[in-house]
Amino acid sequence: MNNEKGFILPVTLLISALFFLAFSFYLEQYISEKVFYREAEELRKIENLILLGKKDILSQLSSSKEQLQNFDEEKDYPIGTVHFTVQKQANIAIVNMTCTTDQLRKNHSRFTYNFEEQRIISWVELR
Repeated sequence: MNNEKGFILPVTLLISALFFLAFSFYLEQYISEKVFYREAEELRKIENLILLGKKDILSQLSSSKEQLQNFDEEKDYPIGTVHFTVQKQANIAIVNMTCTTDQLRKNHSRFTYNFEEQRIISWVELR
């Protein structure tokens, strides 16, 4: 072998540094994507809880207009819980709904239900 006067060590260090930079870039990208998909899954669970809770409370409101009083109720689902507070006024009911996932993510919604039209007339999400 010829005397290379220390040429191979800097080249090896440079290649190792490039490999380490590429590896750390892809690792950071992977971690970022994992966090994104976890957050997207929690958002999907919250949206499902809102739909399930809305369906249950609307069926309850439409079936019991006359005997309906102010009440609090909590329903458990496999992906979380929904807590309702219903306040009846004349021909409308104001419903406050809090959805909580198993990972303790929360969403607060308030809607107004009209008994004569049997539909929601306003919906506000409080974050």
